[in-house]
Amino acid sequence: MTSYWISPFLAAVLDLFLCFLALGRAPHKKLNQIFALFALSLTSWNLDIAALYFFSDYDAALLWSTVFRYGMLFIPITAYHLALTLTGHTTLWTRTFLISGYGLALFLSFLNVSGPLVTHLKTFEWGYYPVPG
Repeated sequence: MTSYWISPFLAAVLDLFLCFLALGRAPHKKLNQIFALFALSLTSWNLDIAALYFFSDYDAALLWSTVFRYGMLFIPITAYHLALTLTGHTTLWTRTFLISGYGLALFLSFLNVSGPLVTHLKTFEWGYYPVPG
């Protein structure tokens, strides 16, 4: 085990703090809810990277990377959703794209369970890194 996992782990803790801060201030506001979802997605992504760098056991790294990969799949669409909410720009096209984006993220989540997103992990000095399928 190396110390490379510390940086993404600390980033995950800070992202989670921002998530709870947004929800704690005004949990009923749509902007805060979407920001919290985005921050939660970032938390999961950072925990995915931290797990890959933390575990020296291949199977443990693969398992926890698979578990935390779900949040990473939602980062693009939650960022788009946050941008739409911040700007207040809503049209039929943007709503359709938003629904399609969440649908795609759900589809990719299903693929994450069945395995074709990542075929195996490659070993590096700092830990493991996923190899796409």
